[in-house]
Amino acid sequence: ELSITSPRMTTEGRRLLSILAILPGGIADADLPALLDDGDTAAGVLRACGLAFAEAGRLRMLAPLRAYVAKAYEVAGTDELRVIAQYLALAVRGDELGRATGAEAAERLTPEIGNLETILMRAVNRVNVNELTNATVGYGEFARFTGLGSLQVVAHITASAQLANDDAQRARCLREIGLMEMDRSRDKAAGNYFVAALEIYRTIGDQQGEAYCIRDLGLAALDLSELSEAESRFKEAIPLFRNLNSSYGEADCIELLGEIARVQDDLQKARDRFSEALTLSKSSENLLCEARCARGLGHVALAESNFAIARTHFEVALALYRNIGDVLGQGNAMLGVSRSLSTEDPNTAITAAYAALELYERALSPHGMASANLWLAELASNDAQIRAHRTAARNAWSSIGRDDLIEKHQL
Repeated sequence: ELSITSPRMTTEGRRLLSILAILPGGIADADLPALLDDGDTAAGVLRACGLAFAEAGRLRMLAPLRAYVAKAYEVAGTDELRVIAQYLALAVRGDELGRATGAEAAERLTPEIGNLETILMRAVNRVNVNELTNATVGYGEFARFTGLGSLQVVAHITASAQLANDDAQRARCLREIGLMEMDRSRDKAAGNYFVAALEIYRTIGDQQGEAYCIRDLGLAALDLSELSEAESRFKEAIPLFRNLNSSYGEADCIELLGEIARVQDDLQKARDRFSEALTLSKSSENLLCEARCARGLGHVALAESNFAIARTHFEVALALYRNIGDVLGQGNAMLGVSRSLSTEDPNTAITAAYAALELYERALSPHGMASANLWLAELASNDAQIRAHRTAARNAWSSIGRDDLIEKHQL
């Protein structure tokens, strides 16, 4: 209180103090002018009063002080709306992940994750539903591609959309939760969200939403090794995407049909599908599908013992996944690199396998962690390491109820 009421404190300093109190991640120096017209000067006042401090290009406030200020000096309504607008606009950038500017967006959003979650919650009933949903879906995309963030915020916004009786926005949120669940290996739960979203899209006549939900249901089935169901879903979605002139979505489905053929050891069919999807994905700038096609072609080459060709494909996929900010995809590609090196350079293969495991851990993917540990068990040089990695694989699959995979690999 002595600092807040001291002669050196200014009106703008007090306003910034109240703004800072509702932002647990602090404020990036570059964002100060967007939140307060004279934000840089006000930040200097707070630092001079010992109420805030500079850290790695951000203005921060200690948590106990934030709690006190938030209660004693509640942020003004106009300032709060300005803060909400700034961070909702940032959250929308999460939709860039999986696209050309994905890595840049991920780097920008990662330090803001605490702020994004807080502001999304505060924004309920203070902005229109469309604006809030766009930000929520962006946040969800950021969370699922990076492994950061939580489902609770998206679920809360879904409930709010439901109260607002906005079917289209509720469906978008339900689908986004499903995608987050699927990327974290909870495929059965994901399928329930996709079914719920699909019903809404069909009711309101949204063919694009319908097509993507059908594709998503195929993805969930593929992850659960339900190949017939997956194939049926992808073939159902393709004509819908064609009616929409969406080569972007069509490329996804063709690539996934290639993945089914690869799993079934029909390598020529898989190669043809991946090549067809690759052409479509390049024409539609679908970089995520392009990365998946490269990875698929790598696995085909690997199955044919063309290790050098396989490694080239996996490295292309890895670079694409990095550019679009897809951590799980990077893990998949890195594991492929490791497999392609196992006969030529076992030590480097082990290093790459551990790098893949770290990426899977960052992505919160139990299925990926199990796959990496199972491969590390094959590369291990002694019984103790083999047992440790097989146990880790078993525990990872057990955590998501995949007893079928535990039995398949005799863990």
